[in-house]
Amino acid sequence: MDEAGVRTLADTFRGLFHVLHDGFRKQVRGLDHGTLNWRPLPKANSIAVLVTHSLGSEREMLRSVRLVATERDRESEFRVEAEAEDLLAVLDQATMGMRASTWRRSS
Repeated sequence: MDEAGVRTLADTFRGLFHVLHDGFRKQVRGLDHGTLNWRPLPKANSIAVLVTHSLGSEREMLRSVRLVATERDRESEFRVEAEAEDLLAVLDQATMGMRASTWRRSS
């Protein structure tokens, strides 16, 4: 893929993840600890887990596409408990990280 193709792909990812992050923010904002961390069934995931795991998957995929080595503790994503402020901060970091990312074709 040439440089223009890489930029087009990067712009598409950024746009889609921006929409995803905004949707997560709308769902998370104002929820209390109990609601964010509630599991409807013992083996089901809470909202906090779903947001955390989605961002972990996103980060891993973006690094993989850029051919950057990644380390991820996937299992810990399923044990997370968080407050709305914590999740909003992580979403902000993910959004800022995408804006700051350099998208170049690796040699």
